[in-house]
Amino acid sequence: MACGGSEIIADMAFSIGTLIHNKLSNEDGRVTRTLTEGGTLVYVVSVSLDATSWMMGARESHWPEPEVELSTNNFLMQNQ
Repeated sequence: MACGGSEIIADMAFSIGTLIHNKLSNEDGRVTRTLTEGGTLVYVVSVSLDATSWMMGARESHWPEPEVELSTNNFLMQNQ
């Protein structure tokens, strides 16, 4: 089911707005939407340009679900 460009996926582990960590790239980002690519759930995330603050801006990245986990980056959690 499509909704505003995002697919609603019933079994996604992380919801929109959740701060997640990419284990391969060692980056943290906030989930902005989800989609599927080749049958794999992909999180579209806003990735901070600075690992300790959102003040420098952000870029968009696509992270497959097997590569991510819940973030423990307290700096980004506190500096929303």
